[in-house]
Amino acid sequence: MCSIEIKNMGLLCSRNRHFRGVEAEENAHRMQKLKGELRKKQKLKSISRNFYYLLPWKRKEENHEEI
Repeated sequence: MCSIEIKNMGLLCSRNRHFRGVEAEENAHRMQKLKGELRKKQKLKSISRNFYYLLPWKRKEENHEEI
């Protein structure tokens, strides 16, 4: 191989590494974003569950007051 070809191969390798690094950063950012959205959804679910669990207690308290 000619020295120019070897240099070009080296440049291609470093470019690929750079793009892989950028892609990895984007993927990591995307994963963090998705995890954050998932946490929000889970938090909302737990809040709504707690709210619905409290509703029957309120109804029971109202029934006891009537008796």
